[in-house]
Amino acid sequence: MEYLCVDTTAKMTKTAKSRLEGLRAEIARRAGRRVTQREVLDHLIAIASEDPASQAAAFAIFSHVVLALPYLVAGPLAAIAMKLSLADIVFLRRAREEAVETAPA
Repeated sequence: MEYLCVDTTAKMTKTAKSRLEGLRAEIARRAGRRVTQREVLDHLIAIASEDPASQAAAFAIFSHVVLALPYLVAGPLAAIAMKLSLADIVFLRRAREEAVETAPA
C-alpha cells in the first residue's frame, strides 16, 4: 500500500471516537498485533470506496431514519399528552358515530 505523507485530522464526536477506538482494539486483538486508528480508517475508506453508490445510499437511509426519530418519538408523546386514543388518531370514532346517526330506526 502506498502512503502519501499528508497530515490530516478528522473531527468527530466523542461517541464516534470511542467507537473507533473500540473497533481498533477489537481488530488489534484479532490480528494479534498493534493497529493504529489511521490503519482502521484507511481500511474503512478502502472498503467504502469499492462501491461508493451503495455506501452513499446506506448513509442516506441512515440519515433519514435519524432525522425522522424525533417525530416518531414526539408524535406518540403528544398524543398521550392530549389524551388521544388510537381511534381519535385514525378517525375511527367519527366513522362509527356517523354510522349510528345515519342508521334507520
